[in-house]
Amino acid sequence: MILLWGLEADTPIALVRKRLDERGQPYVFLNQADVLDVTIDIRYEPRPIGWLAVDGTRYDLGAFSAVYLRPYDFRQFPEFADRSANSTEWKHAIGVEDMLCGYADVAPTLVVNRPSTMLANNSKPYQCSLASEFGFHIPRTLLTTDEDAVREFRRSCGAIVYKSISGQRSIVKRLADEDDGRLADVRWCPTQFQEAVPGDDYRVHVVGREVFATRVRSSDADYRYGAAVYEPTVVPEDISTRCVAASARMGLHLAGVDLRRTPHGDWFCFEINPCPAYSCYEIAADQAISDAIADMLCLRTAA
Repeated sequence: MILLWGLEADTPIALVRKRLDERGQPYVFLNQADVLDVTIDIRYEPRPIGWLAVDGTRYDLGAFSAVYLRPYDFRQFPEFADRSANSTEWKHAIGVEDMLCGYADVAPTLVVNRPSTMLANNSKPYQCSLASEFGFHIPRTLLTTDEDAVREFRRSCGAIVYKSISGQRSIVKRLADEDDGRLADVRWCPTQFQEAVPGDDYRVHVVGREVFATRVRSSDADYRYGAAVYEPTVVPEDISTRCVAASARMGLHLAGVDLRRTPHGDWFCFEINPCPAYSCYEIAADQAISDAIADMLCLRTAA
């Protein structure tokens, strides 16, 4: 049996559920919004032994042969908007999620992906260093709290963009002349500046050893928040091999690799996402990513 953990409204989870239904594959969907209705008990001997109960049904953790995780921060749910961090409900939610994360990290089964493998996403500079090990180009980068250093970096590079350094989603923006007056703000928050690299974006989804590449054409610094054209494509074999190798190096069964190909044919890597929201690429570019994820989960179940 397969365990899915996430939100009912989350499209990637919904697509995998649909594919499992099409295959007649039984699964348990643990809706994170219903965390207050979930009970879990685990002990380690040394492997995790225990159960979880949802919708009045108890499931033995040993019955799960594969797990797919897409949890969100429950503190942002409307159900917790007016609850104190000291409330019984808050403590229950934290307890359940802590136990589920602990189970997912050490469960002797396929987990897509283990929480510990996602920690690399908390530092974009660290991710860039990993990507460079596999032969990808990395944009010239400045991480600083010094406004004068930013100005010198811009003079050196010409056009630059800026973004957060953490795993929190941020909008990539070009640094414009009118932003100069705001540069003093970097003293309060370390910020990552990078040379603006020309070319088309490529999102490569790695599922096990399968690769699904989407080419994205856009004039915006961050195509996710502007006009963009998505089209399925095939990247050179050495690039797909690097994406698979980098994902494996990070312990990821599913990853979204953000690349850009310059007009001169150089491949730059910006990020390796350990919990990619792949659905927009699947829908816009007719990619069978959710099928591959479902197949991977079912294969472990069949084994």
